[in-house]
Amino acid sequence: MRRFTHVQGMFLGATCGFLLSAAGTGCGGDDMAMDPNMMAPAVCTAAMVTGTENKAATDSLKLPGVSGNKTYVYDFDGDLRPENQLKNLISTISLSGLDIQASVNKAVMGGEAIVLLNVKSPDLTKADCASVTLGLAKPPVAMAPAPKFDGSDTFTLATDIMPVSLFGKIESGKLTTLASKDQKPSNEQKIEIRLPLGDGKMLPLALRGAHFEGTVVKDGSVLKVKDGILHGVLAQKDIDEKIVPLVATLLSEMINKDPMGDTAKTIIGLFENQNDPATKTKCASKPADCCKTNPMTCKILPEEVKSSAVGNVLSSDVQVFDDQGNWAPVAGGKKYNGMSVGIGFTGVGAKF
Repeated sequence: MRRFTHVQGMFLGATCGFLLSAAGTGCGGDDMAMDPNMMAPAVCTAAMVTGTENKAATDSLKLPGVSGNKTYVYDFDGDLRPENQLKNLISTISLSGLDIQASVNKAVMGGEAIVLLNVKSPDLTKADCASVTLGLAKPPVAMAPAPKFDGSDTFTLATDIMPVSLFGKIESGKLTTLASKDQKPSNEQKIEIRLPLGDGKMLPLALRGAHFEGTVVKDGSVLKVKDGILHGVLAQKDIDEKIVPLVATLLSEMINKDPMGDTAKTIIGLFENQNDPATKTKCASKPADCCKTNPMTCKILPEEVKSSAVGNVLSSDVQVFDDQGNWAPVAGGKKYNGMSVGIGFTGVGAKF
């Protein structure tokens, strides 16, 4: 794995932290004391976190829309309707024969897509303020043994991506960071995940308004993270400029590798429409790029991906940004400008 899972990337990049908002002033005169019951609770920050560090590494990454996995839906904007557009995207991509979950599983088991987690808290069962720092592990050197995922593994934190810290509370062993709908531009959480797609390619997911939850327990002497979920939103700009071109390249390579195979035929049928202007122009002006006639050399264009069934789900489904691109969720807003994402994971104790 190059960068995961990116956590930043399959992980991650941006700094994050929760800022304590300024205290309000009382109403009705200088001599009127503020009712302490009316004061907003302090928001957990790095300076407030105490306790010990508890380190773990992901031993699974679970995509939504895959048989046996949960949907990992979440209410990003506060409209009481949980979303996860990534679930629809994964389901649609699978129609082309691309098994992303299999690629993710292989990368994790080989140590190439490992997210490192460090939970800091005075107590793993209950805490008003705790943190989880996420980073990527360096990919293993050649011929290195695969991780055992039994609590004895040692990883090295990648240095090309800044680790990201999220802050929240622990109740009954479950760590939950600040809800996406409650985040402001001043304390928005950002993180990048990169999902391995095979052949060294990564699907970049630069998540905005990130939210983490997971149950941290001790199984004997081994730390484990159960029912972990990472939520976030992709900006439409990132979808158009990063993800769509990558999907187009990946599909083209799948066709070129086995031009006469059933998978190639399925992809061509899904993405190359001879009635579509982009396809018509491509096939007329550059026959070598036309998959119908030259599958060994052809290219699926980003425009063809966008006009396909996959393009329909590579689109925004929540309104969470203002006109300047700042995080500003609108409950039930219809000016969609972000794509909801939810990914599951589990973890086991590790050293790094």
